[in-house]
Amino acid sequence: MMKILQLNLNHCGAAQDLLAQTIRELNVDVAVLSEPYKTQTGCFWAADRTSKAAIWGCSNRAPAAEAVYSSDGYVCAKLGDIWLYSCYLPPSLRLEEFESRLDNLAAHARGKRKVVIAGDFNAWSHEWGSSSTNARGRSLLEAFAILDLAILNTGTSYTFTRADYGSVIDVTFASSQIASAIQWELSSHYTASDHMTIICNIGSRAQQTAVQEKRKMYRIDALNSEVFASSLAIPELTGDANKQAEMIMESVVAACDCSMPIRRAHSRHHPHVYWWTNNIAEARKKCLRARRAYQRARGSITYSHLGDEFASRRRELKRAIKESKRRCFLQLCDEASSDIWGMAYKMTVKKLKAVRPAAPSEGHMVNIVQTLFPDTSYMAPREMLQMDHTDHISVSTDELLAAAAQMHDQKAPGPDAIPTKRSN
Repeated sequence: MMKILQLNLNHCGAAQDLLAQTIRELNVDVAVLSEPYKTQTGCFWAADRTSKAAIWGCSNRAPAAEAVYSSDGYVCAKLGDIWLYSCYLPPSLRLEEFESRLDNLAAHARGKRKVVIAGDFNAWSHEWGSSSTNARGRSLLEAFAILDLAILNTGTSYTFTRADYGSVIDVTFASSQIASAIQWELSSHYTASDHMTIICNIGSRAQQTAVQEKRKMYRIDALNSEVFASSLAIPELTGDANKQAEMIMESVVAACDCSMPIRRAHSRHHPHVYWWTNNIAEARKKCLRARRAYQRARGSITYSHLGDEFASRRRELKRAIKESKRRCFLQLCDEASSDIWGMAYKMTVKKLKAVRPAAPSEGHMVNIVQTLFPDTSYMAPREMLQMDHTDHISVSTDELLAAAAQMHDQKAPGPDAIPTKRSN
């Protein structure tokens, strides 16, 4: 499961500030950005040669990035088994240069199985909901025809709006092999940009959440040893070794349920960015409300007045963000002077820990494999080759207790969720 956010920031500082809060609220793993205001810090960041298309791994859940490649107009990274492309082709490009960059992108993506290409192409086509098809739209469809891609855009809602003008220029493509497993939708979150936020869910997060919720976690500090001992009843063991092991584990789990409470699952709520305040949240709501009223009043006599109201609300939001960031920065500087291990230190260490090392080179990988898996040229003894694997190997009670005594307290439990704690 991977959650991707696609957005053109329009080189707006307020839009990128709000993006940091939006990815926390929407639990985003990877951001595909066009025209970013500045580079980001996090698990992973890569941009194209023009610095107008970027991929930001903004969550520790995001797969490690491999095979990163940058070119004019697009940047590519392999995240898990997905080849993700972020693109931005400005409207100032001549048609010949536009087609040349598309051909380079298509040539790089050709032959890859699971591909997602997202970005602002500044091209129109009926295929993704535009009111008409222009030359750039036809060129885009022709270039991607060799890649077996499906268009994920649904409906005719504008992805870009400015004044009384709107269009669909932010497009998302995916290989037909994975297109059916991707949920594409426009988000209603206010972005401070002229472009709408696009959310793509690859896979099913509901299934992943269900699997995680099935696993129990016991509160080992609340263990009642007497209740555990009295509840533990090993039945008469029958069947093969696997069947006997299952019977024992079922008895142990039942005793754990009786003697220890189950730990509550960790909250999935993510904290706000450090400069976020209730006033900023309220200003964003007012700005979003004013924008909706402005867009719905197109063609009416109040359209101009509502436009001025929206512009005023937007200025108030930007001013509130700048003032809050400035105030919080000065506060962090004061705290750093009095407490070097305070919030400023924690924020710096958190960013440093979030940066993942680059993928090892091919030569380095060969050395790792040779070290971990040395070449063994000896032959296995004939006795081992002829051993009857159907024979049962007996394990005495003393051997089992000796093995259990070697396990350390507070060690993380295995898939069975049974903690390791020895009674005093």
